[in-house]
Amino acid sequence: MIKVKAHHGEPLNERADTQAENARQLQDNCRQWTVRTPSMTYEWSDSNGVKQTTAWSKTVRKAMVRGGAECQVQEAMNHTVTNWCKTFLRDTNAGLRSISQAASMGVQGDLMSNDRWGRECMLQLQEDENWNKPTATTWVAEFLLRGGESREILGSWIRSGKVPEAKKRRVKQVITCSFPC
Repeated sequence: MIKVKAHHGEPLNERADTQAENARQLQDNCRQWTVRTPSMTYEWSDSNGVKQTTAWSKTVRKAMVRGGAECQVQEAMNHTVTNWCKTFLRDTNAGLRSISQAASMGVQGDLMSNDRWGRECMLQLQEDENWNKPTATTWVAEFLLRGGESREILGSWIRSGKVPEAKKRRVKQVITCSFPC
C-alpha cells in the first residue's frame, strides 16, 4: 500500500470528486439528496409506488434480516415439499395435479397455507423409517423449523444476558452458515 496525501492523483478518488462536483451543480429538483446525513440511507418504493427514504437504522436492519430469514424458511419448505413429492408420489406432476384438483373442490377455508403444507410434508418425511437425510435443505434448517423445541429455546438462550457475546456470535455464525473457517 502506498499512502497518497489527501488521495490526490488517485484515479477512483478523482472520479468520485468529479462526480460529486457535477452532482452539486445540478438543479435542486434533480438532486437526490440535498442535506448531508452522517448515517447511511435506505430507499424503497411502498405499495403505491411512492419512493420512501429513511436513515439506515436498527429497525431497517432488523426488517431486512427478518425478510431474509423468511426467504430462507420458504426455500427450506419448498425443498421439503420437493422431497415429499419424490418420496410419496411416483408421477409427481400427476400427483400434484390430483392434489390441486381435490383442493380446488374443497371449501376455501379448508385449504392449507404453503407454510402449513411444508410443515406437514416435513413431519411425514420425519416419520418415514426409510428417510435418512434432512427433510429440509440441511439438518440445521430442519432443527430450526421445528416449532416449540428449537427456535424458541435458542432465541431465549441468545437473548440471555448470562451468555457471553462471543458464544452468541459463534452460534449465529453456525446457524447462518457464515462460520469464519
